[in-house]
Amino acid sequence: MFFHKDEQLETLGDRILEQTWAEFPGLARNQISLTWLVYDPPAPINTGGAISPTEFWQYSPRGYSYRGGGAHLSRQRG
Repeated sequence: MFFHKDEQLETLGDRILEQTWAEFPGLARNQISLTWLVYDPPAPINTGGAISPTEFWQYSPRGYSYRGGGAHLSRQRG
């Protein structure tokens, strides 16, 4: 995985998903996915292609990912 898990994003991401399911009870757990990436300063984005692919892959942004499914959120991440 090219991002590393972040506890704050995990907490917020889980909360967002739980609130979404509360607001839309007909939305099944396998009908939604969420990926959230945070590039902390100095961010290698919006460089107009000024960095090489090799340099880009040296960065490891913080992230959160949920890909849907029936199990509890903590078993679906990653």
